[in-house]
Amino acid sequence: MPSRKRQQRAGDRQAVLRPGVTELPLLYPITTERPADDPRYRSAIQGFFDEAAAAVAAHLDAGRTVAVLSEGDPLFFGSYMHLHVRLMKHYPTDVIPGVTGMSGCWSAAGLPIVQGDDVLTVLPGTLNEQNSSAGFARTIQPSS
Repeated sequence: MPSRKRQQRAGDRQAVLRPGVTELPLLYPITTERPADDPRYRSAIQGFFDEAAAAVAAHLDAGRTVAVLSEGDPLFFGSYMHLHVRLMKHYPTDVIPGVTGMSGCWSAAGLPIVQGDDVLTVLPGTLNEQNSSAGFARTIQPSS
């Protein structure tokens, strides 16, 4: 049975799509079951993006216009970027920037996240502890 969140997203999509539009769901094979640095994760996710790009390319080759709906900004830790780098050399693309989750949060709170000479560091949550610590250390004491 589809989750409530998945049902809501389907309703959101249907509200903006014309009748008769073909939807090509991109169903990710894994999310948090394996660490991102596990070779099995890397193999599965790379294979998924290769297959997804091929599926999108088949629609483009058939002369169809394709739109990829993404949450947040598609090129800021967005899944779309993996399709984009596979397709951009072969097909013209237009990327419409979105609102990142973090910028949506500070805007909703009505508080600036940085100002003046403040430094903002963004690290992916998929980093292991050692690489996260190294990223924070570079923020505190940048290399010259």
